[in-house]
Amino acid sequence: MAPYAVNTDYQIVMTIEPGVGTGGATRVQWFRDGQFKGAFETPLTLAQLQDANMWLGRSQYADDETANARYDEVRIYQRALTPAEIAARFTAGPVPNQ
Repeated sequence: MAPYAVNTDYQIVMTIEPGVGTGGATRVQWFRDGQFKGAFETPLTLAQLQDANMWLGRSQYADDETANARYDEVRIYQRALTPAEIAARFTAGPVPNQ
């Protein structure tokens, strides 16, 4: 996969589905520009995450670099979108400012 390019817009989507992985694990998938890029499973659930300092583009670890990025739009859903829904949202583009 090509790296991210400077001054280029991307749609990044992460889905989290508790209980649908192997043996009831949580499945995490990520997509870039409407295309599936990877997945992994974890025994953890969202409820087990410590919710202090949940940042976009910034790690909990002091030695990690901060993302040099701009966010035009952030959406949070109550369910994992399907690959078809993710692709359709990419094709439709961002929601215009109101």
